[in-house]
Amino acid sequence: MMSEDLIVAAHGHAAKCSLAAEVVRTAGRLRLRVLGGSMLPAIWPGDVVEIQAVPFDELLPGAIAAFQRDGRVWAHRVIENNGSALLTRGDALPQDDPRVLPDHVMGRVVSLQRGRSRIVPAAALTRFQRFLRLLLCRSDFFRAVVLRLHAVCQ
Repeated sequence: MMSEDLIVAAHGHAAKCSLAAEVVRTAGRLRLRVLGGSMLPAIWPGDVVEIQAVPFDELLPGAIAAFQRDGRVWAHRVIENNGSALLTRGDALPQDDPRVLPDHVMGRVVSLQRGRSRIVPAAALTRFQRFLRLLLCRSDFFRAVVLRLHAVCQ
């Protein structure tokens, strides 16, 4: 019974992901709330990202691409665009993602809302953000503490 529940839940999540991709294709924009911490410190859980449809060749290194994988929507920084696939990585992750094909790309994160502030993501992290990124990539304990403090302060 539990495995059936998981399959239904996964199917429902995949359907939402497909619907989100369709909205971006037809309307050109979509806003989604971020759940994960893979883009710390640039994007925090609870931030609302605005995804805009853009041509694949406009996803240059430093941009944050939104794409579908495994029935979920991901927003990770572009490391390389070779014209046929993207190489991406979450800012708080130590290794690159598997290549992202053009038909999986939804668009680019053009802004995010954090509380009452609207932020346009920079193509590069500040010196302080790079230092945090280094700590987040190398210490699960530090990441857990940062996420716990963020949850308490909201």
